[in-house]
Amino acid sequence: MPPDFVGPAYRTLLQRRRSPQTSEAVHLLTGRIEAEAPAADRYTVIYPPTINYEYMKQRPQHLMEQFAADGHRVYYLNIWGSNATPVEVQPNLVVVHRAADIERLPRSHPVVLWMSWSETVNWIDRIRPDVAVYDCLDDFPEWAAAERLIVPRVDLVTATSEALYEKMRRTHPRVLLVRNACEYERFSGLASAPDPPDWPRLDPDIPVVGYVGALGHWLDDEIVARVAERYEVVLVGPYLGHRRVVHPRVHYLGLRPYEALPSYLKRMRVLTIPFVDSQLTRATNPIKMYEYLATGKPVVATALPEALRMPLIRVARTPGEFLARVDEAVREVGFTAAAERQAFARMNSWRVRYEAIRDAIDAVWREKTGG
Repeated sequence: MPPDFVGPAYRTLLQRRRSPQTSEAVHLLTGRIEAEAPAADRYTVIYPPTINYEYMKQRPQHLMEQFAADGHRVYYLNIWGSNATPVEVQPNLVVVHRAADIERLPRSHPVVLWMSWSETVNWIDRIRPDVAVYDCLDDFPEWAAAERLIVPRVDLVTATSEALYEKMRRTHPRVLLVRNACEYERFSGLASAPDPPDWPRLDPDIPVVGYVGALGHWLDDEIVARVAERYEVVLVGPYLGHRRVVHPRVHYLGLRPYEALPSYLKRMRVLTIPFVDSQLTRATNPIKMYEYLATGKPVVATALPEALRMPLIRVARTPGEFLARVDEAVREVGFTAAAERQAFARMNSWRVRYEAIRDAIDAVWREKTGG
């Protein structure tokens, strides 16, 4: 199950906003709070409860922000449990907390239901969208049963990796490969990022090897321990089942706000993706690959199929080889490789990914309406 979490930044936003009266909440849901309504060729986009908006900014939040920036009215549904009224967190993007508020959603524009978790299949009947999309993000075995239910009921499937694309093509006639991306501007400017206030006390003569992301069963603790034999290792992210490595040079900092991540990346010499080989990782296209490359710093990953397809990433198949690739990265000199990594990341923006998705949805809508 996705975690039920509302981050501190979002709680602050709720506290600072005046608590809307019922009429204002209705205006937020209908779009009348804006100076002008969306254009006639826009969609109403609904993202059902899957992951709270302020928890570990990932693909769903990025894509919903892109829909909103392009003028579509977006309703991002947080996991139920809060009595907070809807909050417009950016123009056209409203975070909704209560099930009752969904009944007020307007239907003045075609409704797109964007689902990235197969367990939300019941929202197709609840919303009755004009276009239903399943964004296939991962290959968790425990999601398989619900995935068999959702795929036949949607109009479009998007997949984040080649493996997921090939899997979905066997069960659906309209599948689009849309890999992950990065917010290049945020991660490319590390020089201006402030120093993190909670950075651990490390040996200044030992390079720092870092990891930023969720700490789950997919993280290879043997590699972490092997790298710590030679380097300081700093891991930033929430604990989701990872077996912690006990070593004086392994430092776990826990979950940190997305906006603060550049500060931590700034202090790291080499950025890593030390994943085990599994059904899940063989199908994953980590967002951190693109965010790491945007920093310009060298990146080392295990031999994930998607990492093997990415230029400019050092790939290793064993813990010993991983440490050797880290050694190479630490010794890297000059600016050419860093510039190449950043140039690649710049071309892989969320805007580019969104435009491909928008075109596919437009094609579905034209086909349905005969336009």
